[in-house]
Amino acid sequence: MKHEIDFIIKVLFILLLSLISILIIFTKPNITLRGNEVMEVNYNTEFKDPGYIATFIVSNVTKKVKVKGFVDTTKLGVYKIDYNLSINGFKNSKSRIVKVVDKKKPVIELIGNGNTCPGKSYVEEGYKAIDEIDGDLTSLIKVNVLDEKVVYSVTDKSGNSSIATRKLNIIDDIKPTITLNGSNYITIYTGGTYNELGANVTDNCDDQVALKIDGNVDTSKVGKYNITYTATDKSGNTESIIRTINVVDRLKDGIGKNIYLTFDDGPGPLTQQFLAILDKYGVKATFFVTNQFPNYQYLIGEEAKRGHAIAVHTYTHSYDVVYKSVDSYVDDFNRMNEIIKQQTGSYSNMFRYPGGSSNTVHCSRNPGVTRDIADTMLKLGYQYFDWNLSSGDASGYATRDSVYKAVANGAGASENTVILMHDIKSSTLSALPSIIENLQSRGFTFKTLDKNSFAPHHSFGICR
Repeated sequence: MKHEIDFIIKVLFILLLSLISILIIFTKPNITLRGNEVMEVNYNTEFKDPGYIATFIVSNVTKKVKVKGFVDTTKLGVYKIDYNLSINGFKNSKSRIVKVVDKKKPVIELIGNGNTCPGKSYVEEGYKAIDEIDGDLTSLIKVNVLDEKVVYSVTDKSGNSSIATRKLNIIDDIKPTITLNGSNYITIYTGGTYNELGANVTDNCDDQVALKIDGNVDTSKVGKYNITYTATDKSGNTESIIRTINVVDRLKDGIGKNIYLTFDDGPGPLTQQFLAILDKYGVKATFFVTNQFPNYQYLIGEEAKRGHAIAVHTYTHSYDVVYKSVDSYVDDFNRMNEIIKQQTGSYSNMFRYPGGSSNTVHCSRNPGVTRDIADTMLKLGYQYFDWNLSSGDASGYATRDSVYKAVANGAGASENTVILMHDIKSSTLSALPSIIENLQSRGFTFKTLDKNSFAPHHSFGICR
């Protein structure tokens, strides 16, 4: 009997332990992660937590889970997110590891078209590599030059590699460049001697290119003679350029007389074209400059580099400003002269009144101020220049023909002719080549102004 009781007690004890175990198992909260416990997310992309499910016995307690941790995808690294659940003293937790990784390849950009000269090695045109994280990797690019292509490769710090291939084009389709020694347009007198100045030839592929010179100059006869310079490279690309020799009669009306081409109101959108024409004919001019077009200030320096004279016209070109008072005029003058100094390296000691010294626009601002300005500026060591021949291009009715006729008909009336023109006028731009050719054929000598040059002065405008 006793043995039976002991056996029953043992069985009941075992059943009790089993029941306790079952209760523990079923009462402990359970967390199940959606997705992988270890995840990867790309740099600088949005991280979305796949989520989780939490249960307690038979109840859904997902909302009671507390999440701790964050993922910053703008920084590479390993991040941990903890999911914690506590109910009635029972606790459970899970963790997720998120790795922010860089799997984006660097970008290689090739510069140029891959053209290379026949029989010569490819000359690198340029390349660069940019990585989203590592930045500029250009210095790490490896270059492998093959027969018909160039291969570029680079690897970022995360091990992402990129390859770019440049196909080489074996071609020469560029003409040689011919640079004349001396001017494109030369004037000599009858009976004089023409000395061939020659030219230089450069080519993108060939080290040496033969130059052929054709044409003759008969200095005993008045006329225009063309000398043609032709260069052909080994690939058959041909370039030609012409120099014009203008033989003029010594008895023309311009012999011994000086011409001063002067341009006001620039530099502006057309000035570069004016400079090209002056270069073509080997003529130097004087530019009375303003700051009306600030984006073209750099052309003041270009004018000086090409041998032209630079003088002050006005900074503002506002009559209300420059003729308000002597001090106002001097201030405007100095502001423009500072720009000239910045662009050319030196100040100018020459100026021209806006509207000329004979203008009457000052009358409604400060009568008599133009004379006072002259007294002050001359004492300060500056010289002003009016003109004794106007092209008329400031008129709203000016045309190419009217500008040309005004200059051609008026030149030569005195030993020194200072011509007023404007390098912001299209009518003057179109007339300038014909003007220069006319004056050169008549034997005039082109000069630039300096402080000691002939300086035409108008009578100061009378205010009534």
